Amino acid sequence: MKAETKFDVEYLPTEDEPFMNPRQLDYFRRKLLAWKASILAENKGTIEHMQEGTRNIPDIADRASEETGEPISLKRLDARPIATLSLEAQERHERKERVHRDD
Repeated sequence: MKAETKFDVEYLPTEDEPFMNPRQLDYFRRKLLAWKASILAENKGTIEHMQEGTRNIPDIADRASEETGEPISLKRLDARPIATLSLEAQERHERKERVHRDD
């Protein structure tokens, strides 16, 4: 790979040069790679933040059975892995919310 010069770093494609010439291809390749690196860095930060936020929570089995004492079904967890209530408990919770809502 060739070494970057100051000119290469400040290069911007223009309409008066051949479309997708090697210099433009290199420019867009670098732009996409930088974008990819930015997305990956942001994802890493998000994941670390989420992990920090879940360190002080009870055991997943305790959280999964809180309302009814029954474990959340595998089918429900497959459909919604972040579920903390069984389907029955969630439906009961939503009914209570509707009753107490100020419409």
